[in-house]
Amino acid sequence: MSMLKKISIATTEVALPMEKTTVEVVPFTARIEKELLTVNQKDHQAVSNAITNLIAACVVTDGFDNKRVSSLAATDALWIYLNLNAISIGDTKKIGLVCDALIDNPRAPGEQIKCGASIQHVVRLSDVSVSDELPPEYVELSDGTKIFFNFPTIKQQLNFDTNRQEDKEYLFNQSTNLIADCIKTIVQGDTVLAGKDIPKKELLDWIFDLQHSNFESLSNWFSKIPKPLLTMKYKCPSCGHEHIKQVEDVISFFR
Repeated sequence: MSMLKKISIATTEVALPMEKTTVEVVPFTARIEKELLTVNQKDHQAVSNAITNLIAACVVTDGFDNKRVSSLAATDALWIYLNLNAISIGDTKKIGLVCDALIDNPRAPGEQIKCGASIQHVVRLSDVSVSDELPPEYVELSDGTKIFFNFPTIKQQLNFDTNRQEDKEYLFNQSTNLIADCIKTIVQGDTVLAGKDIPKKELLDWIFDLQHSNFESLSNWFSKIPKPLLTMKYKCPSCGHEHIKQVEDVISFFR
């Protein structure tokens, strides 16, 4: 029998922006946090697993095991994770920024350079928001084909290597794979096909053969998926420029 009495923990309700449901969560423990702190941040699979394990351990609503968390839309999973950070560690985090405002070059009259001053800014989780507006139910292609999607999971969302944002071929291939992986149903006239029943290669070949306008319609659907968005407002102490920036990669501040 343990000599130490367990400390009681209060639950907090978190509303999921995509599912439009609520879950009950408890703060994460030091044991659970350790897994996320020690994971290799460049290993997207490991980060995804660590976040999934953390959420599954902290959501006390019935049925929220690892399998259920893995099937959540990435936006819902990240929203739970951000709220867990707020109730477990705190609502704020200090980050370092660099002022990129243009100022007059004192050494070359008539030229401008970036200010470059260091800025200490406090990010607040309470400043993170998610739009209530969801993308349309389906995408209709030029021939009447209708594509129904599942929302990307956190594993799929984190599969993009942020260090390769300038690699257009990589981004195109990853985007195409994401489209294929998220197709729920394809309706062509009276024929209804489940995406999971179509061989991946056949699905990818079909997507690659689409006309530009049809491919763009599929890509645009994903751009309309609500994401946690952080609006940062701060003033440079050196040049006085007032910055307003919106950041989509919110999770990078709170890992």
